[in-house]
Amino acid sequence: MQKIISAVAIGMLFFSCHGPREIAGVNNLSSGDKKDGWHLLFDGKTTKGWHKYGSEKIGSAWKIKDGY
Repeated sequence: MQKIISAVAIGMLFFSCHGPREIAGVNNLSSGDKKDGWHLLFDGKTTKGWHKYGSEKIGSAWKIKDGY
């Protein structure tokens, strides 16, 4: 039991120390998700499709830096 708890703790530590760009598949939809009509809110590169409430643009304050 102790080995299982240790393995879980190490896994949690690993995933908490790495950003989304370092974990494969974090910003992807499965084929089933796509079939169900889901869409990503962020493509990991641009602000394409983003806008402020009541406006067509997001404003100059919003920037994409290092994929975030």
